[in-house]
Amino acid sequence: MQVKIDRKNCIVTGANSGIGYAAAEGLASCGATVYLICRNKERGEAALSKIQSATGNTNVHLEVLDLSSQSEIKSFVSRFASKDIPVHVLVNNAGLLETKRVTTSEGFEMNFAVNVLGTYTMTELMLPLLEKAAPDAKVITVSSGGMYTVPLTTDLQYSDEKFDGVVQYARNKRVQKFSSKGGTYRKVG
Repeated sequence: MQVKIDRKNCIVTGANSGIGYAAAEGLASCGATVYLICRNKERGEAALSKIQSATGNTNVHLEVLDLSSQSEIKSFVSRFASKDIPVHVLVNNAGLLETKRVTTSEGFEMNFAVNVLGTYTMTELMLPLLEKAAPDAKVITVSSGGMYTVPLTTDLQYSDEKFDGVVQYARNKRVQKFSSKGGTYRKVG
C-alpha cells in the first residue's frame, strides 16, 4: 500500500546505506521532504542522487554530520531549527561498531558517543521541532537483536581493560531500547 505523506518533514540518520537508506528512499517515495544525515559527504551525495533519481522526489536534502560529536549535533540542530519547520519523523538509524576502544575529542568512547549519546542528544534537541508536528510526530530508533546477548550495565563507556567492540555495540543497543521504552524521551503532543 502506497501512503502519500506530502508536506511531512523527515530526518533519517545514517541514511547513506542499509536500513537508513531504505527508510529514506521509502519516505521520499511517499512524497515526504527527507533530510539525509550522513557522516561522509561523498557517500551522502551518492545516496542523495540515487534516492532523487529512483523516487523523482527533489525534496531530498543532505546534511553532513558526525553523530559522535556533541558540538556538531548541537550546531546542526541550531541551524536546522532556524528553518522553523516541524519534524514529523525522526529516524535514529546511524550506528557504529568500532572494534578497538577509541575516544572522541570530547572524551567519550566512540561507540557510546554515536549509538547512545548521539541518538539521545539528537532526539532531545529535536523535541521542539517534533512538538510542532504533534500529534503526528514520530521518533523511531533502530536497534538490534544483538542487544539480547548482554544485560544492561552502568559502565556505559566500557572502561574495562579488555574492550570488546561487539559487546559494547550490544550494550549500546540495549541502552537505546531501554531509553526509548523506559520513558527517557517524553511523549510529544
